Amino acid sequence: MRTMATLVMLSVLFIACTNEVPPPSTYYGGDVTVNVGKDDPPMAYDDDDDFGPEIPRGTGGKKPQGWQTTGTLHDDGGASGESVALQADFPASEIYTVQFSVPQVPQGPTKNGSFSAIAEVLWKVEGGLVRREISIGDGTAISAPAQGVEVTVTDASFLGAAPFAPYTVHIQVTRGVRASTANPPTRIPDFPFSGPISLTAGSSATIPIPRNAGITSVEVTLGKFSAGAVPHNLLVEQVENFTSLKVYDPLDFPGFIAIKPGTTEIKLTNQGALGQPTLSCSVLFGVDG
Repeated sequence: MRTMATLVMLSVLFIACTNEVPPPSTYYGGDVTVNVGKDDPPMAYDDDDDFGPEIPRGTGGKKPQGWQTTGTLHDDGGASGESVALQADFPASEIYTVQFSVPQVPQGPTKNGSFSAIAEVLWKVEGGLVRREISIGDGTAISAPAQGVEVTVTDASFLGAAPFAPYTVHIQVTRGVRASTANPPTRIPDFPFSGPISLTAGSSATIPIPRNAGITSVEVTLGKFSAGAVPHNLLVEQVENFTSLKVYDPLDFPGFIAIKPGTTEIKLTNQGALGQPTLSCSVLFGVDG
């Protein structure tokens, strides 16, 4: 009898001291951490609502650090009001990257202009917003330190007549800095300067810089010249209120050139004398990120 009592007491002590507590099958009413075994890491159960069962969230209770969405736009220049949007609040204030993919741009017999899709990226920190505006294509990405982000993609094409063709846009957000490349995220100028710009001798063109878009640089390139054209006749000016803030020859200073603060437009001038051949050039803005 005494032996039996001793065994019962030892059994009770053993059960009370063990750390091996199996997790219940269902949890309610708040985030909890359950020790699933003496030598196992804790498993967090996240309460996404107050009514349904808890769902295992992963070791250590880490929140998701990636977001994605996919949608369809038409190349109608935004006339339909369509957009593809994503919003994410990050678990910590760190550097995050927004990536875009457009697997195939619209094609067809009615497409006689230039394709353009614009992403508005709003980086959020403590209720404040920093806005970036970039042209997207397959492989476009932009990074910034933030606590959250809102992304909206709309069509800005000028491709001619209906029928307007659909195309797919993918958006992904992940932690970390975008892949290092020589070029920044870019913004195509608004129509009619989204494609090649022809300048007859003595003529000029003024391209407005989109405001509140985070534009910090500009690239001016020369295409094919008509017979006898002199490429060094092209002059680039960064202008504010009809005042030139920076002047240069794009052949002497190729690639993306920093835009001087206060600049509101880029002016291109063919300095050739009357009767000299036409120059053809293109403009692309660089965006911080």
